[in-house]
Amino acid sequence: MYLNGELSDGLQQIEVDSGTEVTLVVETDIVDEVHVHGYDLFFDVSPGVTEFSFVADIPGIFEAELEHLGVPIVKLEVR
Repeated sequence: MYLNGELSDGLQQIEVDSGTEVTLVVETDIVDEVHVHGYDLFFDVSPGVTEFSFVADIPGIFEAELEHLGVPIVKLEVR
């Protein structure tokens, strides 16, 4: 969650096997976009809860961040 100017849950860490469908649920009170690095995916977020999914099929460790703020929200490890 990114509310009131801060990341209230801290950096989330997710570990999955390659080929797994990953669903990210982002709760925020701002308009921004989530950028999943390494996959070069962008998802718009707006105040409230936004949910989006993708198949994690590239092995490695990747960061997802609120792009315009430059705030990392997820560390994704794909094995």
